[in-house]
Amino acid sequence: MFNVINNFIDNEHLFFIQKIISSVNFPWFIVNQNPFILSHKIIDKVDNKISINSDFFQPITEDIIKKLKVEKINFCQLSLFTNNKSQREIPNRLDLENFCLNNKAVFFINSSNGYVETLESKLEAVENRVLIFDRRTPFKIHTQTDTNYMVILEIDYL
Repeated sequence: MFNVINNFIDNEHLFFIQKIISSVNFPWFIVNQNPFILSHKIIDKVDNKISINSDFFQPITEDIIKKLKVEKINFCQLSLFTNNKSQREIPNRLDLENFCLNNKAVFFINSSNGYVETLESKLEAVENRVLIFDRRTPFKIHTQTDTNYMVILEIDYL
């Protein structure tokens, strides 16, 4: 069901992404307060139009999109999960539209004891690991307790 690829991009580019997203000037937005989650939408669909919402589209996603051989993107978002005393379960949002865009990639920016869980497996958050799967696959993200934050990049694509 899942294609798991470790060391997906070169470390130099990964460190560049980590530097960008940890900058005090990077625009994170609160999406949930319990658990505390920040997000940065890079590409989103608004009024049936797909648009780039971030000046960071190219520096963050360029290498990842090339390696995934993306033809079309419907959604691309960074999510930052802050540390909790206990792991929290975050169900995925299942967009019922555009099922022609049938791939999802979850790219881990850093390692932690967080993980992605499906009915069949538990896939740990390992820095520079990407999980590629059918976007209709139900999954849950479990937040971490061992690091200050866990950051993932989600891409829905064809």
